[in-house]
Amino acid sequence: MSVEDLLENPESRLTAAERDLEAGDIERSLGASYWSMFYAASAALEMANVTRGKHSP
Repeated sequence: MSVEDLLENPESRLTAAERDLEAGDIERSLGASYWSMFYAASAALEMANVTRGKHSP
């Protein structure tokens, strides 16, 4: 996934998180916030040329 692709996800996830929070769905808002941070961190690591491992076997 390219850095540009990774950076598109956080913005859309934050929009969803805000919408969910306004609707009173805190759990769903937290999930969208988590994924927003995950994709932003993944983009930062990609820009720094840091490879990350997966935690699956």
